[in-house]
Amino acid sequence: MEDLEQDSKGSSGRRKELRHKCRVEDRTQIWQQQVEKKLRDIRERKQEKELDGCTFRPSLTINQPKPGDKDLHKTTKRSYEKYIKRMQDARTFQEKEMQESKAKPGSGKV
Repeated sequence: MEDLEQDSKGSSGRRKELRHKCRVEDRTQIWQQQVEKKLRDIRERKQEKELDGCTFRPSLTINQPKPGDKDLHKTTKRSYEKYIKRMQDARTFQEKEMQESKAKPGSGKV
């Protein structure tokens, strides 16, 4: 099959010879491969042309803590402590509201 493809690029006399020696399916397959290659080349050139004027090159860095970063541990601990404090304050506020609503006569809450 590869021989046929190489021969088809030769002189026109060889092409005529090839037409008589090859099956239609083989010639069609060779033609299809040539068309696909041509289209692929056109797409690649088009993409290169589109990117030709581009100057932006993103620099991706991920800010991850270093293993020995002590300040991060302190910050995380403080944030956690603040969260716990807010939750306790909210619970205390809610309990206080419940106590006040029970103490009011006619509030409708039991």
